[in-house]
Parts: sequence; structure tokens; C-alpha cells
Amino acid sequence: MNKLYFESVDSQEAHSLEYFLNQARLEKESEITLIEAYPTKEKEYCWCLLIDTTIECSECRKSKCDEYKKPLKGNVCGYRGRLCDYGESVTFNVATGEII
Repeated sequence: MNKLYFESVDSQEAHSLEYFLNQARLEKESEITLIEAYPTKEKEYCWCLLIDTTIECSECRKSKCDEYKKPLKGNVCGYRGRLCDYGESVTFNVATGEII
């Protein structure tokens, strides 16, 4: 899994570095500062990729969700994602994608 980043400490969604670099290139920025995202060991709540919000894991069941996506392997819904905590602030050069 690729490393994920938050745009700020107020962000709820984490994205790949390439996602933010592409946005910064469109806005002609030379550098961007992002917050590292670290997966939590949370067991009670999970992130639903379908509706982009936090839900109770007990609600993420085939019997409770009309949009349940059969996973390629295992028994967990294909839309279930992990929650992330905020890490350190990191600044990147937009042209190279390297840490400044």
C-alpha cells in the first residue's frame, strides 16, 4: 500500500502523494506541505470508501448494506478502509516529489 497524506490536520480524507502533487502542479505551486497519515489499530470503527465517512464496523455487514462489495479474498467488504492518525508535517518539492 502506498503512503498516504492529509492536506491539513483538518482533513478527513487521506490521499497519495501523487494526488497532491498533481493538484499542486495545476495550481503552479513550487512546494506543498502535507501531514503523514498512519493507519490506526481501531477495531470499533472503519472508513467506508463508498460513502466517504466513518461507520461502526458492526454496521459494515452484507445483511446491513445494499451496496456491500464482495471482496477478492476474505470476508470484509471491498469498500471497508482503515482509519488513519495524523503524523508529522512534510514539505515536498512539486517538480521532483522529493522531501525538502
